[in-house]
Amino acid sequence: MKKLLLMSTALAIALGACAPAAVPAPPLTRVTLMLDWVPNVNHTGLFVAQQNGYFAEAGLDVNIIQPGEVYAEQAVASGAADFGVSFQEQLTLARANDGVPLVSIAAILQHNTSGFAARAEQGVATPADWAGLRYGAFGSPFEAPTLRALMECAGGDFSQLQIVEAGFTDPLALLAEKQIDLAWIFFGTQGVAAAQAGQGLQVTMMDQYFDCIPDYYTPILIASEQTIADRPEVVRAFLNAVSRGYRLAIEKPGEAAAILHAAAPETDLAVLQVAGAGGAPLSPAGEAEMSVGHLVLALGRPGRTVQAALGVAQLERIDAFLERKRQIRDAYATFASRHPGLQPFPEPAFGTNTHWFSGFWYGGPDLDRCDAFRNHMTAAGIDLRRFWKPIHLQVPYVDAPASAMPVADGIWQRIFPLPCSTGLDGADLDRVLASAEAFWGMSDG
Repeated sequence: MKKLLLMSTALAIALGACAPAAVPAPPLTRVTLMLDWVPNVNHTGLFVAQQNGYFAEAGLDVNIIQPGEVYAEQAVASGAADFGVSFQEQLTLARANDGVPLVSIAAILQHNTSGFAARAEQGVATPADWAGLRYGAFGSPFEAPTLRALMECAGGDFSQLQIVEAGFTDPLALLAEKQIDLAWIFFGTQGVAAAQAGQGLQVTMMDQYFDCIPDYYTPILIASEQTIADRPEVVRAFLNAVSRGYRLAIEKPGEAAAILHAAAPETDLAVLQVAGAGGAPLSPAGEAEMSVGHLVLALGRPGRTVQAALGVAQLERIDAFLERKRQIRDAYATFASRHPGLQPFPEPAFGTNTHWFSGFWYGGPDLDRCDAFRNHMTAAGIDLRRFWKPIHLQVPYVDAPASAMPVADGIWQRIFPLPCSTGLDGADLDRVLASAEAFWGMSDG
């Protein structure tokens, strides 16, 4: 027995000596991410990805930094940062006016949830009431045109608004100290903070005036064209880890708020908990969406090239995405076929539709039913906005020369883009259809 034990021990030692040495893990790729401002609820998924090790599991060592004298757009364009948090309006102007080679690789907010805040006691009801006020500008060339469009849309005089430079100074503090009278804020961060602090604000939300100004994604994640071309695997790894961060924030908003607060103790935990737990209605946008309160991460939106757009949209899942889009489209088409006056979106004869938008349109004579249906769906917690208003009808262009466009003028208000995310599950789709049936079934009768 003793001899057998010795032989077994010797065999084990021999086998151990022959075993290959442990292969060291490859080094992490260092990546710098610059925020658009101080840490806040918009950044929840980013800090969750960092603190929970999702970046490290994707092979990345991500350093999250705040802007200083240099903003994220400049840092990413120069290569000082690999990724940044920016705003769609900033990126669009940078590309259009200066040719800055930046690309929007993901949207953190699916719709514009910003607004213009004034002190409650000022009695501001519409943008026309901004005449005579002092607006605290943070330095974007997009500010003045936006203010002008909103004021003119409401019948106000933009020349009566005073614009003063405020930079990145806390707009809530400037309002409270009466150094300014009007500030552009994100309601999900500063609006919630003001409410928690008992600071009375009257906020004119941008989504109240989408007939006058375009809706757009903001904030967004950006990268340079060079990073996307030279290191697509890093972009893909970064976005996959960010996606995991926001998914946890969806499922466990309280835990996510605590993670962000631990990483950035200067944040207000109560504000993060309230903002992160806010409900978001079903929404009619595209692939791989995830909501956390008012947050939405939408992978694969909008890039400059097909390669950039598809490269961050998990190309390996494109067939599954398209199949789910078709299923949702078929459900809406079947619904429309059962109700007089409703028509499914037409199918092209020259190719295969990807069904990026799905829904139906109303071809009946009573146009008032269109707004009534939108109001009905909104009351049911389902986001049903107007389709894009033709540019020649928008306030900045109403006086510009334009050809007669009777088709566009006649159909845009009749189109209903319904929720069609590939993440829309069967229960959510049933809820959309049941709410639509409650309106059109009653109307048909």
